[in-house]
Formats: sequence, structure tokens, C-alpha cells
Amino acid sequence: MGVVVSRARPAAARIATADAVAVDGGGGMADFGVEPLSAVASELRQALMPEEVEEVVLLADRPGAVPYALPLELPPPGHALRERGLALLWARTVTVAAAVVGTSRLRLVTKCDETFERLKADFDAHPKVTSHLEQYGEFSLTRALPEDVPAELRAMPFLSARGGGVADEPLLGTNE
Repeated sequence: MGVVVSRARPAAARIATADAVAVDGGGGMADFGVEPLSAVASELRQALMPEEVEEVVLLADRPGAVPYALPLELPPPGHALRERGLALLWARTVTVAAAVVGTSRLRLVTKCDETFERLKADFDAHPKVTSHLEQYGEFSLTRALPEDVPAELRAMPFLSARGGGVADEPLLGTNE
């Protein structure tokens, strides 16, 4: 699946999304730049030296299930790409909570207070997102410890075929 992004607008004006949408800049209804989040993450990985990376893990909780854990590599505070990295964190967090897992209970593993505070501020700035997530229960965003991260990352909390709770093993595997 590919994406064509009009380069007529500066990078800051492009919108990152999980969807891959073709845009030709020809004045049609979709006359805006779109990038898949995987392309943004790849750009950041290529631009950062390993010692520069701020490693964070997003945990999306569902009752009775192992949390869905998504690791992200962000530019550290003060880096020229920091805002782009924080935008990626916001987009991935909303995507995981609303579309992948379906939860209102989120936790973030990070050593950087600024990263957590920014994610909180993003939710505060977008109350309709929080309201949407509350269909799954009361919204919460808290810090987590590294030991809260499950051994298997990005494992979906699938329900058993009999509807009697969480399956012993994922029914469809992982998102790897």
C-alpha cells in the first residue's frame, strides 16, 4: 500500500494518519498532504542516532487482558524533530485506543516528564477524543513503570470463541 504526498506544502503542514491515501494536489476533495504513521516513524528512526532516542511504550488496558503494548522511539527534548515525534505519539495513542484496542485506559512508560505532560495536554486540547474513548469506560491516562510492559508486545487481547473471557492464547496471533 503506497501513498503519494504532495510536496508543495511544507512538512509541518502535512497531516500524519494511519490511513494511506493518495493525494495528487490536483484540487480535488482530498487536496491535502497525508502520510502513513509508519512513514513518519521510519523518518524519525533514520534521523536519530541510537543514543538520542527517547524510548516510550504505550500501554492500552482492557479489563481481564494483558495490555496492548506499543513501543515508540521519539526525538528527545530539544531535538529539531521533537514536535514531529510528539505528534506521532499522539496519533498512535489515539489510533491504538480508539481503533485497535477499544479502550479508555491508557498508560505511558517514559523517563521524560515532558513527554507524558504533552500527551496529557493533547488529550485536554481534544476533549471530543476523550469523550469518544469514554464509550469504553472512564478515561484515564497515567504513567507506568518499565516492569508493567508485557513480554509480548502488540498482542491483541482476543476473546475466546465461546465468549467466556480472554483466550489462553491469541486466536489470530500478534500484529508483528
